Amino acid sequence: MFAAAVFFCWIESDYEDRLYDAFVAEALRPGMSELERVVALMEQTHEVVGRRGHAVVSADAERFRGLKRAWLHSGDLELLEGNNDCGSYATVFVEACHRAGIPARVCQLRTGGQSIHILAEAFVDGRWVAVDPLFGQLFYDRQGQPSGLREVIADWAFFKGQSPPSYSNLGHEPEGVLYTSWARLPLLGQAVRGILSVIGGTEYAETFSLRSHFLNTYRTYLILALLGMVGYNLTRLALARRQRRRQRVRIRHRTRLVSAPAIPQQPPVRPAS
Repeated sequence: MFAAAVFFCWIESDYEDRLYDAFVAEALRPGMSELERVVALMEQTHEVVGRRGHAVVSADAERFRGLKRAWLHSGDLELLEGNNDCGSYATVFVEACHRAGIPARVCQLRTGGQSIHILAEAFVDGRWVAVDPLFGQLFYDRQGQPSGLREVIADWAFFKGQSPPSYSNLGHEPEGVLYTSWARLPLLGQAVRGILSVIGGTEYAETFSLRSHFLNTYRTYLILALLGMVGYNLTRLALARRQRRRQRVRIRHRTRLVSAPAIPQQPPVRPAS
């Protein structure tokens, strides 16, 4: 069972990596700067996911809800089918950046404790830059430099004017940005958050995007399947060794019983008459 799961997840993970490698190769050209590479991947994501999303999602979506979409939802489906929503665009862009060797992370704009929009940040020229692949845009400050999400939120009155009329956040005032919802994992989430705080500090823990490290779901399941297979085989070996040890103890015990010298029988003592 574990071997079959490992083989399936390895095949699917490798296929997804090759798919994104082709996506990246189509978008990038030699000699591009870091910002040009990010912009090229953003534009490629905006065009491809939008085109596929309209083609697939506008059809009967229930036809596409197979096992992979229901339980193994991964970045390959976001690229091949698309959901025509902000989450799909952000996922494809971030995974493409990772395959291109560019650090990137998925982010959520928040208002009133709720997520109003999902977009991304990419690490460009030593700092994080906000990227919205759904609308194909970056945000530029007053000096013409690309800005991060925190800068955008802090001066939303200025950056709001850069958004196209169709930008969904025009009707909302973003109050903050969330990278990982640690509260969704009541115990485990807080434990991981505490470990990250110790490793890199509070700022690192608050800006760590957990989702960005699990975009290729098949790779995650592959690791789990490998761990399960290793654990299963180690358990079998341990049980087999324990069984052999018990058998050796029983054999030694029987050998001692067989080889023990017989105790001579003393004739019964007759009472004196």
